[in-house]
Amino acid sequence: MMIGSFRAGALALAAIPLFALSALPARAGSLLLVPLNLVAGQQQSDATDINDAGQVAAQYSDASGKIHAVVWKNGAVTNINIGYSAFTLRINAQGLAVGAYLATCCKYPYKAFVYDPVTQLTRTIAEHDAYGTFPNGINSSGVIIGDNVGSGNNPILKGWEDNNTLTKTINVKNAQSTYPSTINDAGTIGGWYIDASSVTHGFTRAGTKTKTIDPPGATTTYISYVAGDGTVAGGYSDASSHYHGFTENGGVYTLFDYPGSAKTFLNAYSAGGEAVGYWGDIGGITHGLIWVGGNYYNFDYPGSTYTVIEKANAGGSIVGLYLDAGGVAHGFVGICAAGDAPCTSGHVG
Repeated sequence: MMIGSFRAGALALAAIPLFALSALPARAGSLLLVPLNLVAGQQQSDATDINDAGQVAAQYSDASGKIHAVVWKNGAVTNINIGYSAFTLRINAQGLAVGAYLATCCKYPYKAFVYDPVTQLTRTIAEHDAYGTFPNGINSSGVIIGDNVGSGNNPILKGWEDNNTLTKTINVKNAQSTYPSTINDAGTIGGWYIDASSVTHGFTRAGTKTKTIDPPGATTTYISYVAGDGTVAGGYSDASSHYHGFTENGGVYTLFDYPGSAKTFLNAYSAGGEAVGYWGDIGGITHGLIWVGGNYYNFDYPGSTYTVIEKANAGGSIVGLYLDAGGVAHGFVGICAAGDAPCTSGHVG
């Protein structure tokens, strides 16, 4: 993933065809697929989030390799002009977008920002003792969560929460590192932490109450999303290092394994019962995944060698990333027309 690779670089500085669903049920509606060709001459692009209004958090790289943060909607591109290089990670219901930027070329730390589409102003989120400050989620109240990365010989992740008037630390007790990855509109935070024995666990925090989330048999757990009803979604590995998707609500775990997959991971789950993410086949190819109505659907962007669905909105539209035959990353939007949901296949318009 472009932004995943970009961030990793900063910190370290034949797939199944689209309509072949492995004998699974046919999709009810078809997504209009839009590749994010944001500007002429772009090198790569990525789409990381979509809200119910269809606003998309996205970014692209230019010929020099510099990253540009944008918000996309129905073909219109709004540039977020901050710093030397910036990328957008999440967007909330009101269109507030959060991301990270470098103030000047090649000089750390990365700084977190929030962009307001109404005022067209950006605010830098309070810095910490960090090599980089990264926002990972924002809810409809504008509460932002993220992590700081220590510098030098102390690359420890420290979680934080910002409500525009106060930034406070989020650290799971006795953890080496804490990574808040998501926050829902009720303020419940999800993520993962590394304990004193270097084991990774999922967690949620509601108010001051922290709960460890580990599916039965898990050796490593990651939480990527907390739905409005409190259902958490993510993935875990078992003793055989096989990754499974899962959801949890009230102590009840549900396992997700795409048929015949070597790995499955959920990036998002809605209270309406739709999950999106990715699965890997035994040949090592990564495919997009949609789960709805109890059925699994494969999703490969046409001509891709790798596809991941990052998020879906309440109307069934999706965003994600694919790699073409040359290994170039492209963000995409899949628009599910009103009345067509659930949309479980796609076509390029």
